[in-house]
Amino acid sequence: MPDNMDNDRERGATHHFNTRSTSCPNSEAGAANSVISISDTSDIDDGDDVIAISSDDTSDSESEAGDILPDTGKQGRLSATPLLSYPHGTVRITHLQDERSASDDMITFEALVQPEKLRKAILSAYVVDMEWLTSKFRSETKIVLVENYNPKTEHRGAMQFDRGMLTIVHPEFNPRQMYPIVHSKFMLLFYDAHVRLVVGSANLIPVDWSIIQNILFIQDLPYTPNQPQPTTEFGISLTEVLLDLSVPSQAVAQLNYIDFRKVTVHLVASVPTSYRRSIDHSTHYGISRLAQVVHKMKPHMPAVDNASLNLYVYGTSMSAITEQYLAVFYKCAQGPDPQSLNSMSRWCMDKSAVRVYIGFHTEDQAQEFRYESQSRSSLVFMRSMYTNYSFPRDRLYKIRASSPRVATHAKVIMARLGRAQDHGWVYLGSHNFTQGAWGRPKDTSRPNINNYELGVVIPDISYSVEAGHTHAMWNGVRVPLSFDVDWEPYNYGDIPCLRDNV
Repeated sequence: MPDNMDNDRERGATHHFNTRSTSCPNSEAGAANSVISISDTSDIDDGDDVIAISSDDTSDSESEAGDILPDTGKQGRLSATPLLSYPHGTVRITHLQDERSASDDMITFEALVQPEKLRKAILSAYVVDMEWLTSKFRSETKIVLVENYNPKTEHRGAMQFDRGMLTIVHPEFNPRQMYPIVHSKFMLLFYDAHVRLVVGSANLIPVDWSIIQNILFIQDLPYTPNQPQPTTEFGISLTEVLLDLSVPSQAVAQLNYIDFRKVTVHLVASVPTSYRRSIDHSTHYGISRLAQVVHKMKPHMPAVDNASLNLYVYGTSMSAITEQYLAVFYKCAQGPDPQSLNSMSRWCMDKSAVRVYIGFHTEDQAQEFRYESQSRSSLVFMRSMYTNYSFPRDRLYKIRASSPRVATHAKVIMARLGRAQDHGWVYLGSHNFTQGAWGRPKDTSRPNINNYELGVVIPDISYSVEAGHTHAMWNGVRVPLSFDVDWEPYNYGDIPCLRDNV
């Protein structure tokens, strides 16, 4: 199994094109049973054809093609000052179906999306259950969905279903890429006067919102569809993310009307190295982007020696990690001068100076999971990788999920700095701790990346101890990470939850 394969692929990544008005198991079947028209409109980026699929007649689908999202100018119902639930950003974990007590840390899919108020949405996920997803939205809600696909058998580009109400987007891959993966997981939820930004680790399938625990960054942003907002660095970064994913430019243009000025987190995206756009933004992705973000945050951090950094990484898919890769990742997480990234493949550090700790559920924990088989299937650590002589087994640490006997599907990096280890930053998003997600170092600042990924780095994290437990805090509020902050090394006899090679 190649080291860039993600756990969700092992969980049986499928796309069910059961739309509101047509049912077809995949894009090819849908094309075979429907009328297809390709609209070459000015609203779409060059090379991004929109395929409008209709079960009725050609005229309706052609008239709707290209009308991706912008219908807000016709609404005219805007609140002067929208009431925002999360104006400064927050972190939540997904609610479990058998949790009896309500928790402010948890959120359900329905509470997050608020479908009765939702006008339109841009979504991305690796695994999508379309029948489940569309059941969560009103039929008049426009949806743009970026999803994983097989470029050998499915169309690239934007395909429209249900008279333009649903647009499926398949991003670009190099035909020679062996294991293409669209793994980013985010939402842009458009309401009358605000947009909810969600970046996290949850797929659009029931199990990710009920049985295993995922993590989400959420922020509500003012939205003025008739008045452009000032340009911000975050807005530019998010625009690049959507364009990288081949989202039609007409939908991307809606970002001009979102007020991003209160966003303080930083986006970290990955894009396959073989993708044509990545050539122009080669240093903006993966571990290079992480290094740039941390370098930019350093002037606003307390002055500390970089050597005080302790890095705790958690993901649900493990790749062929080596001590050399840990050294490169560790140095990137210190925020080096961007000019030094050109030599990252030659970085060497003494093993004792590289304080990277890798969290992964143990086999004993997996045997105690609620819904064991479904929870276990969310974890991918191949036995051959674990037993390989180069894998740093002494780096493995045991994590304890914040909810007992639950598998956490979060992807998180905790950076702790200072003599007291009381401040730092947190990454959360879709990146597993794999070279396919973050990039394999080369002799340039452009790492070799396999996947599309997206996450955020939350700055100014403080770590405080209360009642014997350490908590991550941001803006004076506790950050739920879906597991305890304090980790412990594997005990003698502990092994990770492994899979035998198939």
